[in-house]
Amino acid sequence: LEELRDGHTNLSSGFATSYYRKWWSDYPQNFDARLIQQYYFNFHYTQIGAWMYGILPQNVGYIRIPTFSSGLGHGNIDAVLSDLRTCLGLIIDVRDNGGGNLSNVQTLVEHFITNTVDVGYMIHKTGPGHGDFSEAYPINYEPAGANHVTWQKPVVILTNRSTFSAANHFVAVMSGLSG
Repeated sequence: LEELRDGHTNLSSGFATSYYRKWWSDYPQNFDARLIQQYYFNFHYTQIGAWMYGILPQNVGYIRIPTFSSGLGHGNIDAVLSDLRTCLGLIIDVRDNGGGNLSNVQTLVEHFITNTVDVGYMIHKTGPGHGDFSEAYPINYEPAGANHVTWQKPVVILTNRSTFSAANHFVAVMSGLSG
């Protein structure tokens, strides 16, 4: 399986599971969440679900999202963005985020868009043949709506080698919004 170099490809048996680790194991660890908590926030930050957030001294909002496995609904995202509304910009930190559920990514992204956005295409394998695939169909994200908070100020995304799967999708979608 290592030939595929794909962290999503696993071989499982009754006694073990084999998967490709080198996408992160061959690189130094370059992130420690405690440094953010201690030296940037002096341990004065807010925790909601898996998220940690606060306002940095330069009046920049900071949100740490360690996973997309446990998401927040629109109401909680509204609360976080409302708490940060006076900030000049926002840092969203997904370093070491191993992914999770794409619907959690979608729910978050909806708070950063004001129009429908095409974020990619889906193609399904339809048979055993090499070329047996469905037609591609677009994946669209809709804005969260008028009853929800939409962030329209600058956003910076922090990522690293240990950002994977749904978190990579989040980075790609947010990067595509920048211009």
